[in-house]
Amino acid sequence: MPIALQGSTSGTVTLVATAVAGTNTLTLPAATGTILQSGTTVTPAQGGTGLSAPGTSGNVLTSNGTIWTSSAPAAIPNALPSVIATYTLASGTSGGTGSSTRTTYPYNTLQTNTLSVTNTGGVLSNLPAGTYYATWTCSCYGGTLASWLRNVTTSTDIAQGANVYVSGVAAMVSNPWYATFTLSGTTSISVEYITPSVAGNRLGIPSSISGASENYGMLTIWKVL
Repeated sequence: MPIALQGSTSGTVTLVATAVAGTNTLTLPAATGTILQSGTTVTPAQGGTGLSAPGTSGNVLTSNGTIWTSSAPAAIPNALPSVIATYTLASGTSGGTGSSTRTTYPYNTLQTNTLSVTNTGGVLSNLPAGTYYATWTCSCYGGTLASWLRNVTTSTDIAQGANVYVSGVAAMVSNPWYATFTLSGTTSISVEYITPSVAGNRLGIPSSISGASENYGMLTIWKVL
């Protein structure tokens, strides 16, 4: 039967309730609320989401201050390194003579590689687009050493590392440094170094400890986004 709703000032709205088996009662909200036509979304102003469906399983509701959207949750940055490359040689093996011109540091072992990069003479290739955080070290036995994190694909420096200077003592030190950077596409990177004073063991003198490899440098990369 028809139901007429009278406005507080003027006008009426007539609802025609279709007969439903077993009942002829239209139940209204006890206090306040909104009566909607079947299939109509509930807007945020009415206390709803404005969405007609929840979206893909696993999605979350996100507000921009005006509307709600159903979307995949934001990526969580990786806590563990994506790539670890080291310059590792057999026990008792010197790191090498160094170079008086900028040269690729010879990281030769991939200890961790969740990005499936390839390592060719210290050049790490096939890093996917994204945002990264990296740290690196290059050992130096006496003398001086400078290093750079290099985008090989674009032939540009990403960052310069801390310089090493050792004078008057036969000591071996490294120059830990870090950088954050974003790659727009698949990229190759490396660390380049220079040792103006070249000597027989400039890149590291062996500890010669039985059963222990000689680790002279390390490049660690996190893909954070």
